[in-house]
Amino acid sequence: MIKCYIFGDDSTKQLINNFIPTLSPIFYLGSSLDFRTAFKDIVLNKPDFIFVDIERVNADPFEIILLRQISPVLFTTGIKHEAEVQNSKKVLKSPAGVQPEVVQMLEEAGIALSAKRPNKDDHPTYPITIIIKTNSKGLYGGIEVLIKLDEIIYVESVKNYLDIHLDGNRHHRSYMTLKSMENELSGDFERVNKSFIINLNKITSIEGNDFLILNYNEKNRIPIGPTYKKQFAEWKKGKQFKSIGTDDDSIIASGKSS
Repeated sequence: MIKCYIFGDDSTKQLINNFIPTLSPIFYLGSSLDFRTAFKDIVLNKPDFIFVDIERVNADPFEIILLRQISPVLFTTGIKHEAEVQNSKKVLKSPAGVQPEVVQMLEEAGIALSAKRPNKDDHPTYPITIIIKTNSKGLYGGIEVLIKLDEIIYVESVKNYLDIHLDGNRHHRSYMTLKSMENELSGDFERVNKSFIINLNKITSIEGNDFLILNYNEKNRIPIGPTYKKQFAEWKKGKQFKSIGTDDDSIIASGKSS
């Protein structure tokens, strides 16, 4: 999945969809005609590409330079134009739509991004938020909630639904499978037994090879299933370093030797 932001409007999005039909799915993080709003969103979400519609916005060179400090900038318009592709020294002339060279660049990026799930140390190509349909109902129907991934502590499978536990002692319940949730989450999440997916960034202590404590809370004590111990041990090994001046083999990188 490719994450994009549009410095333009909905017509820009339609133009992109019409001229780039062969890409792997594009996730649009948002769009705005106002530079201040767009820049704030782009800094927050860090898209893989920024589309700038030179018909819809009057961006000055300084604004483009700022955008390029964050992500590659691609120009598009509905009329014939001259546009500079980032990291290219020549000016390209093209018919309406996106330049062929840009399409090729995106297709190559799309293959690279969709070919594998990112490693734990890679920058995630997943959205920073997800929308979950909950079991709750409001005055006008079922309620969907937007959840920030970095606020999820763990997800627990209970019978035919999931309990999603969040920072601030909050949680949501949704009818979906643990597998489908696992597919939605980024590389910061790991399944540690048949009923739990945890946010690896929330681990604050490890008890032997059997339990994890999340967010310094004993209530968030998660068992490590037998079939998942080897996988978790490999992750833990990557977070350890050799202690100096002790007989211990290693210590957790985030802790201190005694």
